[in-house]
Amino acid sequence: MSALVKLKRIGARIGDTLILRDLDLTVANGESVGLVGANGSGKTTLLRLFATLLTPSSGKGRVIGASLTSPEPVGVRSRIGLIGHTPGLFPRLSLEENTAFVARLVGAPAQLF
Repeated sequence: MSALVKLKRIGARIGDTLILRDLDLTVANGESVGLVGANGSGKTTLLRLFATLLTPSSGKGRVIGASLTSPEPVGVRSRIGLIGHTPGLFPRLSLEENTAFVARLVGAPAQLF
């Protein structure tokens, strides 16, 4: 089975704060992984790395075959979904209007329901 995610000695910073240090992790295709830890332990930062929304400050890694330290991740982002703490919705639009907006952006039919 090939690796969906492969991280080697990954480090991640938010500003001047080191969040992750020397992390090694491999997640195979079809494998499920749970992240458990206290608030501030780096779970969301790791998920942002998985989603290619954050570039590592050290180490190397690949997600869906794309190197995290190159421009390649932009090409795989459409295959990744991340629901974080902050909703990615426009608060003044209804759920249906938000869905239609995103559908128009990606060229999908606006009526999904």
